[in-house]
Order: sequence, then structure tokens, then C-alpha cells
Amino acid sequence: MFRTGFLLSALFVPLALAQSPVPTQQVTVSVGSNTATGRDAFDLGLGYQLGYRYHFNQHLALDAAWVEQSGGLGSALTLGLIQESLDYHGATLGLKGTLPVSSGFELFVRGGANYGTASHEIRTSDTRREKHRGVRPYVGGGLAFRMGQHWDLSLEYQHLDMAEGFASNSALMGLGYRF
Repeated sequence: MFRTGFLLSALFVPLALAQSPVPTQQVTVSVGSNTATGRDAFDLGLGYQLGYRYHFNQHLALDAAWVEQSGGLGSALTLGLIQESLDYHGATLGLKGTLPVSSGFELFVRGGANYGTASHEIRTSDTRREKHRGVRPYVGGGLAFRMGQHWDLSLEYQHLDMAEGFASNSALMGLGYRF
């Protein structure tokens, strides 16, 4: 009887302690504020990102996102003294590296290339709108809080270069779901 119990324990305890496989895919949504600069222009705005990640392991993931940023808050907050706005929409593709700090927190960095359109509007006596397209780098980094196996909450700073010398700096808060 003792041997049978020992044998059954030896077979089933490792199965009971085995963890389920870590989900490899993730969808994310991030929202936040951004500042856009370039060509003596400055604008404040809001933006969002819809993302997808494929996790190769717990430290490295392929990272893709659709990015939308709209300006115009600079003009509103300065009561019309700033007569320019900068909007951006495009896609990013890169890698995300993660370093677990504790059981629930992770530090991460992201980087890669973005392709998009920066729309620069200059309002004077005649409104002029320029569109600039191109492939440029982006980098970001932040802190993520894991809420179980599937959900995480993140805070991120991101720098996005745009065509013709424009750039955007964003503070984002994100929610991700792994499956």
C-alpha cells in the first residue's frame, strides 16, 4: 500500500505542480498625451495605440502597433498664440525586451521603425497643410504590472521620430491581454 501511494504521488505531484503554458500572443491598447516638435513648431495632443505582440519567451517579443496622435491642444491652451498643429498616424514594428523586477512588476524597452504620415498645419492669413511620410525609428520604455497570467497594466514613455525633422514624445498608459 505504501509503495502504491508513493508511486502514485511520484506520478501525479509533478503533473499537479506543472504550470500551464505561458500565453505567447498579446493585444494592447494605450492612451496618453504627447508633445510634437520640429521646424520651430510645438504642439500638445492626445493619442492612442492599438498593438499586437508575439512573445518568443518571457524576455523578448515582436512588437507591432497602429499609432494615432492628434494635436491642436497647444493652440487651445495658449488661447490661439500657437498657430500650428501636428497630427500623426502610422504603424510601428520592432522588438520589446522585458526584465522582471519582482513577481508582479517588469521593466521593458521597445524599439524599432515606424512608417507614418505627419500632417503639419500652419494657420496664418491662409491656412497651409503639409504632409510628410517616411520611415523613422522609435524607442520607448516603462514599467508593467502583471495582473495574473493574462492581464497587465503599463506606464510608458515613448519617443517617435517623424519625417522632415518632426518628433513626438508621449506618456502612455496601457492595458494588455495575453492569450
